[in-house]
Amino acid sequence: MSGGRAANLFWGSMNFLYIILFSVVLPMWTLTALTSLSISDISITFGQEDFFEMTVWLLRIGIVMAAFAFFKGSSPKYSRRRAIGALLETIAEIFYIFMYKFSGTSNIHLVGPNLFINLNLDKMLTLYMGMILLYVFYNIWDIIDTHFWGRERAEKEIKKKMEKKWKKIMKKQGYVPPATESPVEAPLSASKAKTTPTQKNDNEEANFLA
Repeated sequence: MSGGRAANLFWGSMNFLYIILFSVVLPMWTLTALTSLSISDISITFGQEDFFEMTVWLLRIGIVMAAFAFFKGSSPKYSRRRAIGALLETIAEIFYIFMYKFSGTSNIHLVGPNLFINLNLDKMLTLYMGMILLYVFYNIWDIIDTHFWGRERAEKEIKKKMEKKWKKIMKKQGYVPPATESPVEAPLSASKAKTTPTQKNDNEEANFLA
């Protein structure tokens, strides 16, 4: 396995773990902890009593979203596969947020003796879904952009990395190329620049005899 593929798999795995931990496990753990919390006989409930029966669907959609995140993270930069993976991940995230809204999580009840407070977060979740929906159009444009100009940008970035690596190698060998010199001309200039002390003395003696 080449270094590039290993790096892509690593970043894909990191994206997968990030979505699983922070978008799936952490919210569910927080909601479970809130419902089991009781302060001064005040309990927290949600708008629908069957919320925890819907956690299976939330978990399924969360895993699908994490799989698309892996697909995006493991794809090369400026590739259509990466842009398509980002679009699929955004669509899955919209369904994921909608399931939270549909499950009644956005309708929180604080219940206690002589106390009933209702916190409705539907508008907040709807606003968040709208922001994600706008991101879908960005993903669509990214697919179009990478289809027509992605290869050109990738080639420019590879060329830039190669030139940087070449300059570093030449510098280690004691040769600093001019700023206008290309990587093709560099080996010839470097070979001309490298002369041993013996060759230098021979050249001086030949010039003296001449």
